[in-house]
Amino acid sequence: MKVGLISVIVVLFMSTAGCSRQEVRHNPVDHVNLFIGTLERGNPAGLTIWGYFNNETWVMNGHSSVPLIANIHAMGARNIDLPRIRDVMIWTADNKYRQGDGYIRYGYVPDRSPPNNYCVSQTIEYSIADFGIAQVCLRAGDMKNHERFLVRSRSVFNKFNDDIGYLQRKDRDGNWVWPVDQPHYWPGNQPGFVVPFVYTYAGAHDKTQALIRHVSSTIFKNAPNGLPGDDDLGATSAMNLFFTLGMYPLKPGVPEFCLTGTLFDRVRIRLDNGSEIIAESTGNPLSGPIRSIEVNGKRLEKPFLHIEEILEKAGRLYITYSY
Repeated sequence: MKVGLISVIVVLFMSTAGCSRQEVRHNPVDHVNLFIGTLERGNPAGLTIWGYFNNETWVMNGHSSVPLIANIHAMGARNIDLPRIRDVMIWTADNKYRQGDGYIRYGYVPDRSPPNNYCVSQTIEYSIADFGIAQVCLRAGDMKNHERFLVRSRSVFNKFNDDIGYLQRKDRDGNWVWPVDQPHYWPGNQPGFVVPFVYTYAGAHDKTQALIRHVSSTIFKNAPNGLPGDDDLGATSAMNLFFTLGMYPLKPGVPEFCLTGTLFDRVRIRLDNGSEIIAESTGNPLSGPIRSIEVNGKRLEKPFLHIEEILEKAGRLYITYSY
């Protein structure tokens, strides 16, 4: 069964720390089928928002399973019914449940009274889901919906206040709602996982690397108190795994990783189709930012690795980080 990158054996080597070989297997297709099952059982929100023991908990703000499914397919799970997935994603995103009507009408989720005044985070999550749907529609050849959801994914910027440089609540009339709670990044309690990568898109990838290494080397520890907060059913630990591997899937539905440099001496990721991704470090990753990245002997000018070629045909990507 061809599943691809998400169903992998991850083999980590860290000789300096004397770490033993670790193998992890995971098949995500079963999860996709479970997500679809919640819709078929009559979930009014569509695909599951936050399932737990096959029950809907309703505790999250957006369409949580949509970007996950988009990534699963993008990373190689081709034995998924793509037209079916596209249709249920669109149905989920276009229904008016859970402030979806306001998001579609105004281009953002309008503010509500406490304790339901989380309209900014909900707008962000709906925008992320829309981007993932756009990518699924692209691979399905549905260009009309690809363009529609790609445009709608930019709705998050309707919440950006240029005067203060932050995302901010808005009411139905388009007025900013005050006061503004300035964001603070704390990786121990259900953080915005991609926050460190804002530096990358601002032209300061070295700061992304520094923050990620600080989180993985000092906040997460191999000790009884090694989890710094709410692990959230393993989500925060998964974030840290990507951080230590030095490759993060930033864009939902896009077979691409942002490279930040592995904290291990050597990493090997084996795909089900026989492909491999191997990463090695030359120098100490805690000594400073990456000086250069080479992939199969060629210098990489930007810290992004597109892997679609080895998902479709067996091959090897050999990454070398120099510090």
